[in-house]
Amino acid sequence: MRTSLVKDLPFLQSGTSPNEMYSCFFNTFQRLFNSIFTSKSVVVTDALVFSEWASIELHKSRQKMYELYAERQYNTDAEFRDCVKLCSSSFKRDCFLEKSRYIQNKIKNSNNVIKTTWKIINEETGRVPPRHNNFKLNVDNKDLTSDFEVATAFEIFFTNIPISTTKSLNSSPDIALSLLKNNVPECKNAFKFSHVSGSDV
Repeated sequence: MRTSLVKDLPFLQSGTSPNEMYSCFFNTFQRLFNSIFTSKSVVVTDALVFSEWASIELHKSRQKMYELYAERQYNTDAEFRDCVKLCSSSFKRDCFLEKSRYIQNKIKNSNNVIKTTWKIINEETGRVPPRHNNFKLNVDNKDLTSDFEVATAFEIFFTNIPISTTKSLNSSPDIALSLLKNNVPECKNAFKFSHVSGSDV
């Protein structure tokens, strides 16, 4: 970075003000820094951690796999590499079974099965909304930020839908009936109603 900075820094005249010199240096430095050190994004999820669901045997197996992977770096024997591949697939299968068993027990022993199931699905797929983010809604050029204000705005919107969608229609029953007849096909089936007792049910 130092050589790139020296090479890219433009020549400054001797009468240049300190502000201009600093601004020129800072802009060049920032451009080089951003081009060399690209930013990385890290996704943080609440997925289950290995230590939460893994048994003692799986911890030992994982440690053994680490040792085999380390040895594979310098051991080029084909038979050994096949053995590592076989052990790796066996370890992955054991992990899948153990994690499935843990999740099944967690769901089975919970008070609210549906809520627990969806919580696990969201955690495993990374779709959990961070709770430090508040909802924000803009209604009539006014920002609503509290949970109560947002919930009230939704409630008002959905309770007013029947009124807002039909306010342009005339309230005459005759017009409403003709509108219904023109747009909904008439049912030709005749219905017969009869009393049903408890024994019939």
